[in-house]
Formats: sequence, structure tokens, C-alpha cells
Amino acid sequence: MRNVFFSSGRSVRVDTDSADRALVALRDAFDVERVEVDDGPFRFRQEVTGQGRFAVARVRVQGRLVMESQPLPFWSVIALDAGRVEVSTAAGTLVRSDATPLLFPRDGRKRVVWEDAEFRQIVLREEDARREFDTMGLPPGALRVHDAPDGEVARLHWQAVADHVRQVTASGMLVDSPIVRAATFHVLVAAFVEAFVDRQATPVPVDPGAGSPIGVRRALQFIQAHAAEELSVDEIAASAGMSPRGLQAAFLRQLGHSPMTALRRERLRRAHEALLLARDGSGTTVAAVAAHWRFSNPGRFATQYLREYGRSPRETLRAD
Repeated sequence: MRNVFFSSGRSVRVDTDSADRALVALRDAFDVERVEVDDGPFRFRQEVTGQGRFAVARVRVQGRLVMESQPLPFWSVIALDAGRVEVSTAAGTLVRSDATPLLFPRDGRKRVVWEDAEFRQIVLREEDARREFDTMGLPPGALRVHDAPDGEVARLHWQAVADHVRQVTASGMLVDSPIVRAATFHVLVAAFVEAFVDRQATPVPVDPGAGSPIGVRRALQFIQAHAAEELSVDEIAASAGMSPRGLQAAFLRQLGHSPMTALRRERLRRAHEALLLARDGSGTTVAAVAAHWRFSNPGRFATQYLREYGRSPRETLRAD
């Protein structure tokens, strides 16, 4: 379907008191088949800015609006600022009337009721998000997800990342800089995984033999989970059920680099996320971020960071 969410760099605004016009806007975004509006005052306002692989939106519904939609080819997370939403599927009904982020069910038909609702929305296109999942060592195929962030830390992290994404989208930096756009998407997907994906319940098949892609995937999962800790090749290999020599060979064969290079890149990515989310004047320093992610030499960290992201850590920290 044509979807306004993924028209790169494009902002679409709708402000109408017509149920038919609201249906057109919702059909473009959610593949909505039917919209019902109760008698009484009604107004629908929607602003969507697409960035190709993801989008941000703000929606306001005055009155009561009911919509029915098909399965969606993306993940959608909303945070209510006012009102109430009720989402019904064959699996049951979800209700929100507070700011707790809600991950919309993707599969199957759904009926959604909005009542005097105002909400912010983040949308991730599935096919692009799954490419990022591969770099994080998540297994392919179906993922078990939560409809709300898994714990307070995950909730706060998601909200901080979502706020950051909205700010850089509004600034226009995502249109002007492919580097910022790619980095923002990676940060957003990582926060989505941390908040909503049940990684313990997501099936990981039994490793059929040392050196298999599954063994490498397990090692990458271990690296991601323990990147802030002191790690050795022996510990990473043990997490994958492989010998250190076998792990080295498997990484070189499948990824073209060593396990310790993968660890360094993961630490660099996490440091980049921390600098993006920080603000100059907040007390965060480049040295503190580097030390937290086990970069003992600040000069070497700055060189590696510049090579990877095209600007220095200090420039990232000071960026508006």
C-alpha cells in the first residue's frame, strides 16, 4: 500500500472535521478499511514526517473515532498525552489511558477506538528494522514482543530515544545528513529491541555444530549484553559453546573480522548512542562516556569514532 509514513523527508498534515477525510488519511497510514464517528463534535488532526525507514507523527482526535484495519507491515509505538485508546484483536483487548508507551499489535485484523485522544507516534518499517536486527545478533523469523516496555529502565530509555528522534526530525538534520539519519535509525531500533522484544522468549535454534552462523549469532548476543564489562575471547567463545580458535575462524569466515573487533564496534555504537542522547551542559563528558564503554585511551577513541561516524565525539555531544 502507499504509506505516508515512509515518504522520505515528507511532512503531511491533516486537519478536518470530516469522517470521510479522516478515513482517507488513516487509510494512507494504517490501511484502514472503515471509520465510524459518534454524533457530536469531531475533529481529526494528524502530522506525519516520514524518513524512509521510520516516521514520527502526532495525532489528535476530538470526539470518539472507531477504525478497523488490516495487518500492518511496520511496528507502531504510541504514547498518549490525553484521552483513551482501546485496541481489540482476536487475542484480546489492550487499553491505555496514560502515557505508558503502547506497541500496536501488527498481526491480524484490529479494531481501534480513540476517545478524545492526543498521542505521539513512532513507526518502524519492518523490513528495514529486521536488517538492523541482523547486526544485533537477533535470530530471523518471528519475534515475541511486549505491548509495553519491559521494565522502568526500558521505558525511560525508549522515551528518551523517542524524544531525541522527534527533536532531530523537527530540526531537519535527518534530511540534510545521511550519517545522522542512519545513526538515528540504528539508535531507534536498538531502543525498540531493549524495550519491546522478549529476547529470552524469541526462539534460538540449537547450534548444529561449531562455527555455524548460530554460534556466531550467540556470540554477538553475548557481546551486546555484556559490552560494558571486561570481556575476553575465551568468555565470548564459551557463551557460544565454541573454542576460542573456532570462534575466531567462524567470525573471520562469516563476518570478515574478529570477535574483539565486533566487541569494539558494539562499544563504539553504544558510546555513540550515549553522546546522541546527551546534551552539552548536561554534565556528560566525552571522557566519561569513553571510560564507561571501556575505551582506556581517549585519543584512540576519538580517532575510531571520527572514522566510524564522520565527526568527533565532542561535535556529537554539542550538536543541537
